[in-house]
Amino acid sequence: MKLVSVDTDVSPDNPESVRITGKIRRDSGEQLEIWFEVSHALQNELSETANPWIIAMLPYALENGEAIVSDIPADPELLENLKGLITIWCRWHPQFVPPKIVAPIIPVDTVTPLAVRSAAFFSGGIDSWFTALRHAPELEAAAVGRIDDFITVHGFDIPVESTHEFARLHEVVSLGAKALARDLVVVRTNLRKSGSLWAKGWGWLTHSAGLATIALVLEKRYSKVLLASSHPYSGLFRRGSHPMTDVLFSTRSLQVKHDGAPYNRVEKTALVARHKIALSHLHVCWEAGSASNCGECAKCIRTMATLQLLGAIEASNSFAMKFQAEKLAGVYIENAVEAQFFREIYVLADRTGERDIRAATSRALRRSSRIRPLVNLAEKLGRVPVLWRFAPRMRQWCVG
Repeated sequence: MKLVSVDTDVSPDNPESVRITGKIRRDSGEQLEIWFEVSHALQNELSETANPWIIAMLPYALENGEAIVSDIPADPELLENLKGLITIWCRWHPQFVPPKIVAPIIPVDTVTPLAVRSAAFFSGGIDSWFTALRHAPELEAAAVGRIDDFITVHGFDIPVESTHEFARLHEVVSLGAKALARDLVVVRTNLRKSGSLWAKGWGWLTHSAGLATIALVLEKRYSKVLLASSHPYSGLFRRGSHPMTDVLFSTRSLQVKHDGAPYNRVEKTALVARHKIALSHLHVCWEAGSASNCGECAKCIRTMATLQLLGAIEASNSFAMKFQAEKLAGVYIENAVEAQFFREIYVLADRTGERDIRAATSRALRRSSRIRPLVNLAEKLGRVPVLWRFAPRMRQWCVG
């Protein structure tokens, strides 16, 4: 597949934004157009290299080993890093074929002004609030640095066509950015296209790659961009965000950093719970691409349970309903990743003597382990002709 051209123009959807579009031709003849939109004020800070487009093409190329070709130069350090990234991804997921990347390199002696700003991606969740607060020395005495901007993306967790829902999220994250006196940079993109590996592999493969692509689109603006960790060093998974792979999206001039892995989710929530502005503007739920916290899904319930144990649930008005321990007991825990979060809650409940939450967490873990084989069978049936009709009903019967 080849990067045919990169064009910048006024957004057809918003005259106050500019759209940078990469036109890509696959070996099959299929034409792809991947675009990113930012405010007009950032037009001069958009990338002029092949860096973001090479990463944008990578998930497409992985599926069949299709070569990635660009006539536009790329950063030599990024190209070297991507060799390592591809090796790791293909070791983790043997169904992939390592693609070759062919692009001229930007000469090492090329003189370019170094950016001085730093940023962190900000969605309003526990991980992103933790990273934001740990880089706000005016609020946290134990801060480890300072960041200048928050970056929020429309088109990843909230679909690009859901303008109303994103407007609601934008209001929430804007208040957070304002409270911390940080600039908020909004990027809109179609990168996570439905049906592509960008969408299908988001949690287990492409999550950080997507964030890194955004960072590289703005590589003239930043020298460092932080990606908030999802899991602690004590419980790592082969996922789309990992301390070993996230750093491999870095270039000579832009450091991409995996941030916060020394802490588990309970420890992060404890820090967030100390700040009223964060508690009032938490956004942890991505059910149906919504900007609200439904209060019903596993992620909402486990976050509410943690806040309850920390004595901070009353200070948070971010959830649609009150916490109930019996709902925690009825949660179906999908996989080992989710189970880790529930085990952390169990430990905290045991330490604080909250027997109801401890018992409910234990019940959810045991029940989920027992029914998971049946749920997995239902999902397999969903891929079988004719039988797929019965799969949702079987899953619903299992989960309850």
